[in-house]
Amino acid sequence: MNKSQLKTGRNVIIRDISIDDLDEIDNLVEYVLDRGAIVTVHGVSKQKTAYLRSGIAGGDFDNWGKKPNGSMPPDEVLKQLSTDEKEECVELIKETQRINPIKPFKSN
Repeated sequence: MNKSQLKTGRNVIIRDISIDDLDEIDNLVEYVLDRGAIVTVHGVSKQKTAYLRSGIAGGDFDNWGKKPNGSMPPDEVLKQLSTDEKEECVELIKETQRINPIKPFKSN
């Protein structure tokens, strides 16, 4: 888990998400093409909510029950985030999932 502070000062804890779950989240967006050009995109909001729900493990939130760290955030928690905080959180969640290319995993 990764502790971060948003630009607003709110602290959040970001959890590690499995590759399979990341694939599921990424597959929520659907592009509609017309002659090779994107004309419509569906599922962007659903994808953002899935990132937030899967990626937030705790932080400065009111009324998140007795076990905020580790449990999935309920609607009451997600509704406490402003639009800017949601965008920043999604970017933090995505960045946390990447392996640092400067320090790659070592193999035996």
